[in-house]
Amino acid sequence: MARGIPNKHVQPGELFQPSAAIWNQVIDLLAGRRGGIVRPANPETSVEIFVRNDTDGTVPQYGVLAVGDPVINPADNLNGFKNSKLVKGTTPTASSVICVTQEPIAAGKIGRAVVAGLTQVQIDVGDAAHTYASPTSSTEKVVSGSTGRFHITFNASGTGVVWGEILLSQSPTTGDTEMVHLDPSTVDDEGLIAGHIVDFGPGHTDYSDGEAVLVLLVP
Repeated sequence: MARGIPNKHVQPGELFQPSAAIWNQVIDLLAGRRGGIVRPANPETSVEIFVRNDTDGTVPQYGVLAVGDPVINPADNLNGFKNSKLVKGTTPTASSVICVTQEPIAAGKIGRAVVAGLTQVQIDVGDAAHTYASPTSSTEKVVSGSTGRFHITFNASGTGVVWGEILLSQSPTTGDTEMVHLDPSTVDDEGLIAGHIVDFGPGHTDYSDGEAVLVLLVP
């Protein structure tokens, strides 16, 4: 009789003898499923893609790259395009759609990266009260702010570059859209708010703090 769990599937009628440890794990798994409980060893909290590092240097694990065009162009290889989630990764900017690498990626090489969901990252914290983060031109970190592109769900104490976690969500950006904090003075019954801009989100160029605005709230 064979001893232990074989390293391949067994055939009907074939004899094998599982170890006590393996058998107990099977029983625990079945018991959990009967009770409607599934306990994955590592629950998925994010969306991953493959990215090719098109910068000139190695991007570290939990580094930052801008998401560029697909590596496989549908005009060249339609089936390859349909079956691939491989994009070009370039140096980010404040307005880039970004991904956070999940492993070190040398220049010209391919690796895994998160484009949505929870991920670890290094955060350049300017104020301990900041709860948002945004990309910069750095491939190693994001920067904190009172407003920003992504929610900071955790960061180590203190200021400067610290480890933390952010919740990636890719909101659209246009040249005509600004993220602002308002100091409302009046709100009428039709949802019109009159107030002043307290501060802008990252990347503004045309306006200044304190400017009067009128906002219509749309449910």
